[in-house]
Amino acid sequence: MDLMIAPLKKMNAAFPSSSSPSKNSSRKRIWMIILPAFTGGCLVTFLVLLYIGSYVLRNLSLMERVLSDTPWNLPSRVYAQPFEIAVGAPIDESQLKDRLVSQGYYPTVSVQVSGEYSRDEQGWDFFLRDAETPDGKRPGFPVRCEIREGVVAGLWNRDTGQHLARVTLEPEVLGSIYDPSYEDRRPIPLDDVPPRFIQCLLASEDKSYFEHRGVDPAGILRAFYVNLKRGHYAQGGSTITQQLVRNMFLTRNKTLRRKVDEALMAVLLEMTRSKEQILQLYINECYFGQAGSVSIAGLRQAARYYFGTEPRDLNLSQCALLVALLRGPNYYNPFKYPERVKQRRDQILSRMTEEGTITPEERDQAVAEPLPSAPRSLAGSAPFVVDAVQRRLADILLPEELQTEGYSIYTTIDMRLQNAAQEAVQDGLEELEKEKPDLKVKDQLLQAALVSIDPYSGAVLALVGGRDFQVSSFNRALLGKRPIGSIIKPFIYLKAMQGAKEGLYDLSPNSYLDDSPVAIQTPFGAWTPQNFNKHFLGPVTLRRALEESLNVPTVRLSQMIGIDVLADFLEGLGFPPLMRVPSLALGTIDLTPLEVAGLYTLFVNQGIRSTPHFIRTVRSGSNSRLPLEAPDSVPLVSPEAAYQVLSMMQGVFERGTANVAYRMGWKGIAAGKTGTSDDRQDSWFVGAVPDLITVVWVGFDRPQPTGLTGSSGALPIWVKFMTKIYPQGNSEPFPAPKGLEERKVDRLTGNGIQETTDGVIQEVIQDYFLPEDSLPRFPNLEPNRIPIPLSQIDKATAAPEPASASENFTAPALPRIDIPVSTLPD
Repeated sequence: MDLMIAPLKKMNAAFPSSSSPSKNSSRKRIWMIILPAFTGGCLVTFLVLLYIGSYVLRNLSLMERVLSDTPWNLPSRVYAQPFEIAVGAPIDESQLKDRLVSQGYYPTVSVQVSGEYSRDEQGWDFFLRDAETPDGKRPGFPVRCEIREGVVAGLWNRDTGQHLARVTLEPEVLGSIYDPSYEDRRPIPLDDVPPRFIQCLLASEDKSYFEHRGVDPAGILRAFYVNLKRGHYAQGGSTITQQLVRNMFLTRNKTLRRKVDEALMAVLLEMTRSKEQILQLYINECYFGQAGSVSIAGLRQAARYYFGTEPRDLNLSQCALLVALLRGPNYYNPFKYPERVKQRRDQILSRMTEEGTITPEERDQAVAEPLPSAPRSLAGSAPFVVDAVQRRLADILLPEELQTEGYSIYTTIDMRLQNAAQEAVQDGLEELEKEKPDLKVKDQLLQAALVSIDPYSGAVLALVGGRDFQVSSFNRALLGKRPIGSIIKPFIYLKAMQGAKEGLYDLSPNSYLDDSPVAIQTPFGAWTPQNFNKHFLGPVTLRRALEESLNVPTVRLSQMIGIDVLADFLEGLGFPPLMRVPSLALGTIDLTPLEVAGLYTLFVNQGIRSTPHFIRTVRSGSNSRLPLEAPDSVPLVSPEAAYQVLSMMQGVFERGTANVAYRMGWKGIAAGKTGTSDDRQDSWFVGAVPDLITVVWVGFDRPQPTGLTGSSGALPIWVKFMTKIYPQGNSEPFPAPKGLEERKVDRLTGNGIQETTDGVIQEVIQDYFLPEDSLPRFPNLEPNRIPIPLSQIDKATAAPEPASASENFTAPALPRIDIPVSTLPD
């Protein structure tokens, strides 16, 4: 212990004593100054470090939250049917060319890259693009298609030599479902970006991109010097990383705080993401201009919008032009300011030459390339179909999901039919307004709807809900419930034929109905239906009554069947709940065009009703398929009954209210029915060929008289539509089911053919009967007969379409006529 204390004593002796009061107070003052300063400094340092730490954590959290999942809201796409080419199938070469051109394929002498096509004497070469299809993603490949006499003779993959049974072009976009920002974007991986685009981008925006760590001090000084030298803003100092941070996380406010945030966050982003990841984000984030109200975002949509191609197929000139747009897409718009964007594009190419990225020859070739002449459509051309899709998917997907999750929705729409339908509606309405100027009323536009479906599957092939979606987005094809008028009549005759098949009625197409005045007692008084021309023909066959759309015989038939029985039958076919009133026989029920189309499949599909549907497949952004309810097809009546009425509806074209269609240009075989509601407020037409049923409605949204009947309003639009699809008319007859016998009869009497007497010429037609039906049925009854065949009468005198009789119609009192089966001609 002493050994330890001794040194301490020596040390104390070496220092003078500090016990002096003046020295103690001096030291206290020093410590009173140093200690608070030190403490304050530590506190300030701590607060600064805390702020920096919280700043870093806050911004890192923000960036990770945005970038951890898909950083953008992706619109859902609605697609048409892919265009299919199959070996052995007929093909219209002009139609094939139209499809290729509409999809942005370019003609060339020798097909080398995707998006090109060529034609020679034996057939076609085209290089399919990568495509999203109902069955998943399909890589592109070159195809050879040989054609012999309008038929596909062979298909094969030119790369592998493999023979193919069929190929499909990528489906066309009908429209997109956007979020409120209206950004059109489809992200792509960096591997799909052409190297030339990256070279152009770095030459223009950030040549030191792979050397700096988010901020380029040398670039900032260089930009400052250039701008000072030129006396105006000519060059920016922001790196690609800084631009990405500004676009994705910050505003464009030109403040010092924003610039500091931009630089610091750029450094943070470089710490958490690789150069390749940042570059991929940047290329998919870039804004390339406007397509109307829609922003073109990302390289893929820019390539499609400006050049109609995929990014991987962009050439050097196209890459340079797209990079040029990044400085100001509206200022450098190639369709408005071609000289500006050309100058900017050429500057980028010259800079690449100076840096040795491209040769002078490559630069000169790229400079000589023309600019794009017109934008390609990205928004699609079928807004009413897109609206219909949104409504149908509302039960399984929220609107926000459709707007942001990038679903691919594949429909049954045939683009050729859809285009024809839209043109027919637009042109048809304009012609109607030209012929009848009083249809141009001040407070509303004349409207139309058209639905065309496959009668066997129920697939909707074309759907138009109005004349202009931008003016009125109300979808009349789906939502426009209007009185159907005489459109209901074939279903009443179907009940008669079905009842005959079941042995309930002794009826056939040549049975007689009485066309004479009738009064039917109702709780509101006597109802006296009238024919359109207020004339009566006496006894007429069922066939003639339907062909000429006679009201009174149809009402008598419905009374014979019984309104309750008829209503039950109609509801069993798929009609909504019906009021049991006598006027039901004349179409006092509201339906939409889509509902009418579905019901009419019964006739063409031999008694089977096919449910209309227009969504085929829905795939999520991860390519998984959403479960959808399968459409059904239900047999409801006998094929024989359905075909007998279908044959009568063929007579509507050949001799009845739709006969004027041939004057309008229709050349084929068809069956149909005209319809007009009270006061001519609604004009309807349903026309069918063996592979297509088309319904047209014309009228005003707020009901008011148009003066149009089914044959003068809706039928012309049907003819316009069908002649676009079948310019030469169709030649295929409707297939008849087994179980019917075809016999020649006199069209007016329904009797078997007899010798002509007294100069009266019989009009011989083929009619269809059950085997047990016998002819002639009524040899002693001669109805109102025309002394010459109807086929020789000028088509302009064809019977007009009757409007459904109003229950408020006033007429002289008539005695009540009951129509039990026993009082019908036997």
